[in-house]
Amino acid sequence: MTSFIVTEPGGSEQYEATGDGGGSAAIADAGAALRRAREASGYSLGEVSARTRITERYLVALEASAFHVFPAALYAVGFAKSFARDVGISEGWVAATVRGQMAGHGAGSAGERLEIAAEPG
Repeated sequence: MTSFIVTEPGGSEQYEATGDGGGSAAIADAGAALRRAREASGYSLGEVSARTRITERYLVALEASAFHVFPAALYAVGFAKSFARDVGISEGWVAATVRGQMAGHGAGSAGERLEIAAEPG
């Protein structure tokens, strides 16, 4: 098992999870950050779906940053925030990044990246 530290942009908050894997990555894509945090936490899509009541189809779309499958931007942002809360990463960063990606601007409004680093453990 590896311990992961997820740091909100600006370093103001840190979240810890455990899982398999290694290395570290600065992630500017909301879907990749959600997938990485879910895997680091050791959760399956089914487990996240059961807790958040979001269908697996939409969780898969979020992890792929395929926001076009949602009926409206509101659903993509709201579901992404719920997913982020469940896997322990910044809801604010995820919401801003999803909005930016949907607008074609990539990362959140400041172009910030979410740092997900593995600690030996």
